[in-house]
This record gives sequence, C-alpha cells and structure tokens, in this order.
Amino acid sequence: MTNISSDIDYRKVFEEIYATNLHKVQFFAYNYIHDWESAKSIANEVFTSIWNNRTKIDFNREMLPYLIVVTRNRCLNLLKKQKTERKFLKYSGDLITESELNYLSLDNPSSTILYSKEIKKIFQESLILMNDKIKNTFCLNRFGNLNYEEIAKLEGVTVKTIEYRISVALRILRKKFKDYLPIFLGYMIILLCL
Repeated sequence: MTNISSDIDYRKVFEEIYATNLHKVQFFAYNYIHDWESAKSIANEVFTSIWNNRTKIDFNREMLPYLIVVTRNRCLNLLKKQKTERKFLKYSGDLITESELNYLSLDNPSSTILYSKEIKKIFQESLILMNDKIKNTFCLNRFGNLNYEEIAKLEGVTVKTIEYRISVALRILRKKFKDYLPIFLGYMIILLCL
C-alpha cells in the first residue's frame, strides 16, 4: 500500500482492514470485557476512530498491532468507567436504599397506619410512666392548649412548677421515643392540628 490520496483510496483500504480484522478486534475486546455486545460496540468504536483519523494513520504498516492497542485502550477505559460506576453505586446504594425505604414507608398507607398504631401504643405507655400531676399538666398544655400561666392558676402552683412538670414529661417521652423521634414529632403535630 503506497500513496493514498483520495477518499476512494481510503475507503478501499479501510474496507479491506475492516473485513480482515473485525472479528479479531471483537474477539480481543471480548477477552477483556466478557460481554459480546460491549465487545461489538468497542470494535465499532475502534473502526470509527480509524476512519475518522484516516489521514493521520500510516496504512503502509501492519494494522493488526495498531488495532489491538486501540482496542485494548478502549477496553481499559470501559473497565475503568464500570469500576467507577460500581464504586459510586456501592457508596450511594445505602443512601438510595434508605431513601427508597423512606419513600415507600411514607407512600404506603398501611405502613403509616402501622406506625400510627405503634406510636399510639408507645405514647400511652409513656403516659403510664408519668405520675398524675405531670400527666395532667402535660395533657392540659399539649391537648388542652393552655399555656403555663393558665395551668399554674388552674392547679394552684407556680409557673416554675409547671415548667418542671413539662420538662419531666418531655424527658420521659424522649426516652421512650428515641428511635421514633421524627415520626413522633410528625404524629404530635397531626394530633395538635386535629
């Protein structure tokens, strides 16, 4: 192969190289990638690259070693990309899974009902742990919508006593709901809005 001067000459040489080496390039890529579709895709990329750079390539030399080097580099690029994607998916997989689970639990009415029942049960258990004065003060404040001064007048105690009782009640609730605090807060908001 001597002087190549026109696209017609390039086309003839390219078609010959393509026909002779396509299956070799695909097979070589498959040995790296272990996926026939990816190997075919890489082979097509290699030959597209050869055609696009036809004016810069010396077609007078043996082409198979050149094709093998280009194929090897394409395979390595694909493997690096896949490795990066796997690392990202592994890293973000926990976040995605947690987000998906959160979405599914919020989207599913049966799970909301289940949480609601469980929260009611824990809330009732928490109220049982409170003595009558603390429970009464807490309920007057949270469910009776009375402020500290109003409760203090009603019960005949100081505002400081009411503050103490509310803080004890909240401490008990925080302890019981430590695993459910975000859900409990949402539930309490719903209860206060009813």
